[in-house]
Amino acid sequence: MTGTGELLCALGQEPVERLADLGGTAPEAALAALERWDCRIDLIDVLPDGRFPDQPSPWTGPYRDRLLAAGADPGRIRIVSRAEELRPCDVVLSLRGFGDRWRIRHLEAVLSGLAHSDTRVILDLRKGQGGFPWLRTRGTSTPLSRFQDGGAQLTRVRFAPGPTAAGDTDDWPAVAAALAGPAGFVTGNGSHSFIFRPRDPGTLVVTFDNLDLAMTRRADRRPWGHDFIERQGWSMLGVMAQGWTWYRNPWVWAEFDRLGAEGFSAGSGGWCSTAPRWGDMRPAPSPRPTRAAT
Repeated sequence: MTGTGELLCALGQEPVERLADLGGTAPEAALAALERWDCRIDLIDVLPDGRFPDQPSPWTGPYRDRLLAAGADPGRIRIVSRAEELRPCDVVLSLRGFGDRWRIRHLEAVLSGLAHSDTRVILDLRKGQGGFPWLRTRGTSTPLSRFQDGGAQLTRVRFAPGPTAAGDTDDWPAVAAALAGPAGFVTGNGSHSFIFRPRDPGTLVVTFDNLDLAMTRRADRRPWGHDFIERQGWSMLGVMAQGWTWYRNPWVWAEFDRLGAEGFSAGSGGWCSTAPRWGDMRPAPSPRPTRAAT
């Protein structure tokens, strides 16, 4: 099994500002990370089925006390007990948790609120539990070590969230053109795209979504919120990313600048932006409307 020192080495040279421990499975690793990076630590009080408990789990208090005894700043430790409190983290740890004792599929709802484009996830996968196939459709896994537990083989892996296979989204240009309609437009650079569908000139909704999610995990293959916005009769500008890039791309910023310079939202009485998860919005640039948002 990978020791604490080897685990930290496996995280690479990138700085760690925030680390999350899922279910209190990795206190030694969290203490080592605290000593090395003086990082924020989020203790994710999550149950094996991916839900959050109604009452704090018994492990949270003693875990926090250990961090404080090691010199952690109380203001940099959070006990997270609700999905809306999840924040994107540089490192996510689930040692002997999801993928081993707990079903890997229950990780998805939690991970979606914790991941950003450079997140590193360390977890243990028990052979025969379907962990590798599940991760394969969601990013890249690198085995770190193998060990035995009661005759079962486990593999500790470093997982990097990312896009699904490129072939899954090959027909996006045709889908996007149909959604935009004859009065709208679609622009793109290969990894990102903007799709505009004009309706009510008084209201513009700007949405942010991942293209691989829209094309591979939704039957209608439409950007998040599309049908609701259509029913309200509002105009929609959808910003799509191929993979978990979090819209950190010069082309995206330049496209917002271009639209602003051309007075794109000048006719709107107001605009708002939305995304499937809080984390989708965090690093995204804001459009520059010519009128105040409402």
